Amino acid sequence: MAVTEGASVGQRRGRANIWFLLVLWGVSPQLLAKPPTVAFYYGMHPAVRELADFDLVVVDPDSDFTPVQYPRSRAHWIAYVSVGEVTPNRGYYDLFPKSWILGDDTDWNSEIIDQTSPAWPIYFAEQVVRPLWNRGYRGFFLDTLDSWRKVTTDPKEQERQQDGLIRLIVTLHQKFPRAQIILNRGFELLPKVHSLVSAVVVESVFQGWSQKDKTYYAVSAQNTQWLLGQIDAIRRQYRLPVIVLDYCDPQQPDCASQDISVLRRTGVIPYVSDGLLQVINPMTLR
Repeated sequence: MAVTEGASVGQRRGRANIWFLLVLWGVSPQLLAKPPTVAFYYGMHPAVRELADFDLVVVDPDSDFTPVQYPRSRAHWIAYVSVGEVTPNRGYYDLFPKSWILGDDTDWNSEIIDQTSPAWPIYFAEQVVRPLWNRGYRGFFLDTLDSWRKVTTDPKEQERQQDGLIRLIVTLHQKFPRAQIILNRGFELLPKVHSLVSAVVVESVFQGWSQKDKTYYAVSAQNTQWLLGQIDAIRRQYRLPVIVLDYCDPQQPDCASQDISVLRRTGVIPYVSDGLLQVINPMTLR
């Protein structure tokens, strides 16, 4: 009940933060009469005309899209960047010291990064983010912030990993003070970095995707309630907008439609897509 009663307050705060953020980026307030919209698309050939209908769009920067080629686009393009894992197809992989690898994520065929390495924050800012900044990206979606959980259970080591992530976010803000930083979860980091963050993304609140099994699933009621509690705390304590990214089979549009409706009632900014974010879903534009 606490989440439901607080949703309208959190919704107003979240919208106000996103609206302020967009105004800072040069969007006319007259265009923001309705709640902001967000899309995630990780395909290699983004359909710019379709995606430009959204206010914020998160894309894979390894695609053939570069923001500087579209200076008049109304959308604000956010680059996906993986903080906790690296895959061999990334351009910076060959320069990446292999001593920084903690283990493997077999589901995604990636390597988990040791966040305690002293040189990692500067490396991330200069080798990963700066090339994207030079291409015109002014926002960065930091993913895989909790990958270290897959390889360490020691509380002290977990704390060291968290401290390393905090240093990385602080370094990123220092290097690019005008960049908009969006976190994927990172709940345990927010007490120390919330003032540097523009928004928080929470995945799989009601509907999820299993990369291991290649299946869609309904999130358990217990996990949903826990996530709703985290969302409510983010809105109340830090007054940050929360974006929820859920997953539905594109062949079942009723799943996405119903999920978006439920998410809007919780006071978040919703987007529902396929498991690999290869399909553009215009439902949140309605």
